[in-house]
Amino acid sequence: MAEFPRVERYLARLPYGFASYPDCLAKASVYRTFTESRSLKSFPWSKVRPEIATMLRTPVPHSAWISEVAVSSAILALTDHYGYDDEETVRWFHECNSALLTNRMYRAIMSLASPALMMKGAAHRWGNFHRGTGFGMAQEGNEAHITLRFPPFLFDAVVLRGLAEGIQIAVSMSRAKDAQVEIVSSNPQSAVYRLSWT
Repeated sequence: MAEFPRVERYLARLPYGFASYPDCLAKASVYRTFTESRSLKSFPWSKVRPEIATMLRTPVPHSAWISEVAVSSAILALTDHYGYDDEETVRWFHECNSALLTNRMYRAIMSLASPALMMKGAAHRWGNFHRGTGFGMAQEGNEAHITLRFPPFLFDAVVLRGLAEGIQIAVSMSRAKDAQVEIVSSNPQSAVYRLSWT
């Protein structure tokens, strides 16, 4: 598995590797947005873990729920394959989150919302794509703090940065201007994001 160091480091920190945290789920559309954005023609199928190879070769339906660990494993395996560093990975998250969140249905819903209204519905929107992880938010004026809570090491550090890209895109799709998102603190079981807009 030497060709997949990022995914192997991620799985090594989990209590049961790929089988960890089966109650923490994500919509399959999340990982399929990533896999469908790049060619897998030269992917070294025999050198990646069989579970990941199966996910990439035979994608489950967009509407299915699969483990967060499986989603992160597939995405991290692809970053290893393409040789992306952290900054390239974050840019890829931005690209894929844009594709996922700007489809016709979500664009129509979000473009009608004020930033305040979007913040009120943020936990529900998180729940559209994720289950089994905690989502809390506090808003004051044109600033909000989102706290994600999750089992130890469920989200790799670069995945947490990538999630910030998704939050920024979602806020920008409302009538917010100059939306900014940053991670203000993180540890193995939580991350706090600061949002601001005008």
